[in-house]
Amino acid sequence: MSISKPLSVMAFAAILTVSVAGCSSNSSGSGAASNSSAPATASSTASPSPSSTNPYGVATVDPPGPNEPVLVLSGGSAGKVSLTYDELAKLPTRTITISEPFVKEQQTFTGVAMSDLFVMAGITDSASVDTLALNDYHYINTAKTFTASDGLLAIERNGQPIPYDAGGPVRLVYPDGSPLASVLDAWNWSLSSISVATASPTG
Repeated sequence: MSISKPLSVMAFAAILTVSVAGCSSNSSGSGAASNSSAPATASSTASPSPSSTNPYGVATVDPPGPNEPVLVLSGGSAGKVSLTYDELAKLPTRTITISEPFVKEQQTFTGVAMSDLFVMAGITDSASVDTLALNDYHYINTAKTFTASDGLLAIERNGQPIPYDAGGPVRLVYPDGSPLASVLDAWNWSLSSISVATASPTG
């Protein structure tokens, strides 16, 4: 991952344009975050629909410095856990090839299993988990739902770090055929944090 001048995660959130989104399209292509096919326990907060030419929008921001976190885990028994890109890359990873629903092509992603992140953070299966993108898009579901779908926090796409204009540097992906594979709201991208939600998900 090429490194430019450092910029904090909070600074990212302040300067990103609304075109840098977590998942904001539903399977009908309307761009609304609410997805009638989502599990009844899930909730999401709407963000504007992505650019017609790039489903992830376009960011003109510098990547974080080597010592700046790209992901914060919080709310579990381990307290706050901040991870840099390099620290994430040193964790056990797995690789899956899937039909990426936004660009509609086969892509290979390498990342850390959500189940491993929950264990690291001390987040239990029954906890409601809030995944938050840099543009403040939220997707909330139970930890058990993420793990039952073999959710993967992807850090590489096709063997390379994921750029911001492809939903990087970290994003959620799901294997083909898993329960959340067809719930596009759950494919949150450009994540900044994963935390235990303060309230239960709503349908």
